[in-house]
Amino acid sequence: MYLPYIICYISLLLVSLCGWITCTNVDTTEAVWFRGDERSYFGYSVNLYRYRNKPSMRYVLIGAPRANGSVDVFQTGNTYRCEPLDPTSCTPLNLPGLSGANNIDSSGNLEEVKDNMWMGATITSSYVTGTIATCGHRYVHTYSSNSRELVGRCYILANAEAEAYTYDPCLGTGCLRSLVRDCMSGTSAHYLEDGSQLYVGAPGLRYFRGSPFRGSKTNTCESGIFRQDVGVVGYLGYALTSGRLFNQQNDIVVVSAPRQNSHLGNIYLIENNTDTYLTPQFTYHGTSQDSYYGFSLLAVDLNGDGLDELLVSAPMYSLPGKPEIGQVHIYSSNGNSLQYTSSIIQQMPYSRFGTAIADLGDLNKDGYPEIAISAPYGNQSGSVFIYSGTPQGILSSQPIQTITGEKVGLERGAAFGVSVSGKQDMDDNGYNDILIGAYVNNSAFLFRTLPVATIYITPSSMPRFIIIDLDEAIAAGQTQNLTLNSEEIEYIYFILILPITFTTPDNIPTTMKLELSISADANEPSKNPRVFFLQNNNMTSVITQGINLTQSQYTTVKFRVFLKKNRNFLRPIPFDFEYSAVNYNTLDFNNSLSIQNPKGIPRYEVQPNLNCGDDRICIPDLSLEASVMLPTLPNDPSSRYGHIIAGEVTEFNISVEVSNSGEDSFGTTLQLIIPRGITYRILYVDDENLVIGCRNTAQQLKDSTTLSCSPLGNPLKGSDEDTVSFSVVFNSDSLRGNEEQIEIQLEVLSSNPEDNSTKFDNRRSVSINVTATADISTSVKATPEKLAFNESTQLRINHLVETENQSEIFHSDLGPEVTFLFLVHNNGPSPIINASLNIYWPMGVKNGDRINDKAARHFILYPTKYTSDKIRCDSTYFNVANLRETKIVIDEEDLEQTGRNTRSIDLNENNLEYNEDILLMERERRQTSIEPTKSNVVINTDVSCVNYHDYCVTIKCSMSDIPSGNSYELLIAAKVFEPTLAVNAPKSIWNITVSSEAIIRDTHVEQPGNGDPDTAQVAIKVIPSSLIGINEGFTQWWIILVAIFLFLLIMIPSLLALYFSGFFKKPRSNKAKLEQSRRENMEELTAAARPDFF
Repeated sequence: MYLPYIICYISLLLVSLCGWITCTNVDTTEAVWFRGDERSYFGYSVNLYRYRNKPSMRYVLIGAPRANGSVDVFQTGNTYRCEPLDPTSCTPLNLPGLSGANNIDSSGNLEEVKDNMWMGATITSSYVTGTIATCGHRYVHTYSSNSRELVGRCYILANAEAEAYTYDPCLGTGCLRSLVRDCMSGTSAHYLEDGSQLYVGAPGLRYFRGSPFRGSKTNTCESGIFRQDVGVVGYLGYALTSGRLFNQQNDIVVVSAPRQNSHLGNIYLIENNTDTYLTPQFTYHGTSQDSYYGFSLLAVDLNGDGLDELLVSAPMYSLPGKPEIGQVHIYSSNGNSLQYTSSIIQQMPYSRFGTAIADLGDLNKDGYPEIAISAPYGNQSGSVFIYSGTPQGILSSQPIQTITGEKVGLERGAAFGVSVSGKQDMDDNGYNDILIGAYVNNSAFLFRTLPVATIYITPSSMPRFIIIDLDEAIAAGQTQNLTLNSEEIEYIYFILILPITFTTPDNIPTTMKLELSISADANEPSKNPRVFFLQNNNMTSVITQGINLTQSQYTTVKFRVFLKKNRNFLRPIPFDFEYSAVNYNTLDFNNSLSIQNPKGIPRYEVQPNLNCGDDRICIPDLSLEASVMLPTLPNDPSSRYGHIIAGEVTEFNISVEVSNSGEDSFGTTLQLIIPRGITYRILYVDDENLVIGCRNTAQQLKDSTTLSCSPLGNPLKGSDEDTVSFSVVFNSDSLRGNEEQIEIQLEVLSSNPEDNSTKFDNRRSVSINVTATADISTSVKATPEKLAFNESTQLRINHLVETENQSEIFHSDLGPEVTFLFLVHNNGPSPIINASLNIYWPMGVKNGDRINDKAARHFILYPTKYTSDKIRCDSTYFNVANLRETKIVIDEEDLEQTGRNTRSIDLNENNLEYNEDILLMERERRQTSIEPTKSNVVINTDVSCVNYHDYCVTIKCSMSDIPSGNSYELLIAAKVFEPTLAVNAPKSIWNITVSSEAIIRDTHVEQPGNGDPDTAQVAIKVIPSSLIGINEGFTQWWIILVAIFLFLLIMIPSLLALYFSGFFKKPRSNKAKLEQSRRENMEELTAAARPDFF
């Protein structure tokens, strides 16, 4: 006897009710791997063989249709017989004449071609009679040197160890060559359940109309042929099966024609009898074209009613975007006919689900058979899906087990599942095994099915209703002090009691070790169970323990379960169990081995002891009170703000008090709807033993956020026993100041519903006034502050102005560039939502003038562009002429020639147009502010927009959302318009002033003083190039560098000459002479100071 494996087919006795929990028991960890020669297609067909009269005769039959026969013939194919548990024991069946040379008649003509005959492509056997049929449908018979017929051949064996004889139905008596040509007999073969009759499919018979043959030792074309005309190229006989479809006495043969009916496919039901010809009783049609409806067939009793259901596969079935996913149709019998009941689809493109279908028998002893359906080209290397029969006569909606090629080490494209066989026990453990072929990998795998044990558990708890109140638990002795994380806390606990035993159908083994895993409160939201086990002084919600069991005897284990603090125990506490058998002992064996661990989800729920009366339904009566606490005034700690100043008051509190005058409230929660600009910061609880947490919920409204704070006591006891007081602290630094008033809505809720008649005091709202105060300032800076302009620019002026092609004017033609940096600052404390910046700009052209007018030469400052991330400006006055920045270089000779060809340059006053405003301004400056110097008379021309003039325009800019303490920048680039300066005052120093004002547009913002705009101004000085250095000290940088260089060039040689001549050396004086000189000097001084008495 082979060593059995144990797998738990688990059931749970819940409150005296025992039910089955589905699991699978096919062992995929230690499959027997049979291997064939390379490129032999070993595994293309497989068959589990057993002979009822000789129980010891059991073999694994594997076809290799491209195996080499001998040196005389090429790739005849063969069928191998292997010992079930010995992968090295495979030997060919005794098929006489298969490997010998092709026969030659007496005239020397070739009678047959066995090369490439694909022997072993089809294998079938009978458990009752032990007979075997293996076929090669590509066997060729030659009638002459010019005639070769693809007739096919089968070998029949009385048993797996007997010698075979040939069966050639298309070469028998009465066979017309024109009808049997290319009949390909042996494409399919099938024995009736009792083994009394063999049917062989020949889909090429009669010009590929096809037919099955009722096999016999006497070869005759008249024996059981299908004579009804079903149309050419239908491939009738492609697949065969049989079953008790309409009663339990008579077999019905089912044969398919997958290309009939415009490629929709047909199946025919034929009564098994001794009539000369086969006559169909029923015909069923496919529903999808080119799906190969009828590729595989299986008749099996899925619901145990004594009548078989029929499974028909269509592996080429496709859906849009999902080609060749495959489909299996299920037909049920009403005793007279078949009705379509359901279909199964696997959504894997190109997997060809339904290529093979096999009856596996009752693997798990549940009274219903398991069915294997393969998808050999899906899931990389192929898959086999195991489904279970049901009382409804259909298969389970989902496979109970999936075996993939990857599990046994196959690589991509191995075609694992191209053939499947089952319903035979190959290791004598009382459970059927499975044989699966993978012909691309030249392999076949035997998977053993493991015996099943049933586990019984009768869970209970002590006490029956667990205590959830600490005082009551202390009184009942249901508490324990635990030191966790260096802190000692008293916890409530209860006892979980589990009596466990097991049984097996054959009472083997007698003992086993079960590894039991218990998960507590696994469905609790946020994966945070309300209870825990204590393991190695650590909290855990999952505990695992090994338990030694004796068959049919209960072993009781107990676990202490602790309740976490401040949790909602209104709902029961569920416990889930998972099992695995660790080892087993029998009367005859003592072995320990690992098995596949089944996992069910049996559940036991522990009920809490609720103080809610006899009906155990708690109805609370909650009440809520709330008030707002604003911060104190800075200069008066005893008084408080009556409102919130946006940006200044950044925090406030709401005091909350919740009470319950009804029955206990569980999961009590405070829900707050918070307006935009307010955010939750922290919560302070008066009772240090109560822990309350707040979080934003998923419910996000348009202008508000929902905040949920819980638990407010679990439970919050009724009859006004408990009152919960706490303060919720909010941040208000995101308020914009335009709210005027904010409202916070509060509502207290519970897990157990409250009666609608008492909910009037569950809601409150608090309102707070909001004001805003802000101050705005602005500044401006010009770079550079002094510029030079070319007063001799008349030629270029006339050339640019007189040309008709405006695109010839560039920014570089206008004059030097200057940039103005404007800064707008919010001094706070509140944010500014809307503000504007007005810039008064000396444009020099009246509003509405255009660049292509003659007035174009009267621009003063020509703004080209502005840059800012936050400030938006009206672009009316920026680059109004749409001038290009890049200038195309014009040759001077061409320019002179152009001037001569157009008009002569005349600087007389008659040919120049002057801006009257600017000339008047210039005459005023000459009279009042110009003083002559020794060599020059300097004239100042002031152009100022501090007080608005006609030559000024207003550039309007706007900005929004300026936080307190932040500044926004605006950079304006402009060109000094040289033509205007050169024509109107070429020898004048131009003082040009730009001014700006910043204004708060928000009506809700209080501003200091009268709320007047803040102004700023900046002046630039533009000097004619001929006056540089005369009065303004304006010296070109290169002149300074040249002067320094010349100075060093003269001084360095002179200094070197003096040094080497000794000029810098001190002369050595005589010490005596110095002393004598010093004395003489002292005497002279003394004599001069002495009075003259004589």
